[in-house]
Amino acid sequence: MFPSWQPWLEKYKSVPQSEMFLLVDLMLNSDMLLSTRMSYGVPFIYRLGPIGYFNIDKKRGLYFGFYWGKLLLKHDSSGILDPDDRKMVKLVYLKDRVNNEDFLGAFLALLDEAIRIDEQRYRKN
Repeated sequence: MFPSWQPWLEKYKSVPQSEMFLLVDLMLNSDMLLSTRMSYGVPFIYRLGPIGYFNIDKKRGLYFGFYWGKLLLKHDSSGILDPDDRKMVKLVYLKDRVNNEDFLGAFLALLDEAIRIDEQRYRKN
């Protein structure tokens, strides 16, 4: 589906690819400026700047890290963000949640807010 992601997908064969690609499709269809590419060895979603990335936690599985996640903490849908010691990035673990409509709604609400932050940070005046 995304040729540049192939080495990462091969490395992590246990990744629930259908769930990940469902979420990627939802994101890409929500905003025409979103794109995918590999950065720092992981699959990233970009708009004007980085929105976030997919990666694996050996214990908890696949997650999406919102690049400006700290700024999303006051958003109504922030309850799906997992607290951790990262200063900026906040994680959303995806295991068994991608088919849950409430989760998807919360995730897309966070994505909308992340896009708004992206506009503020990277739009040239």
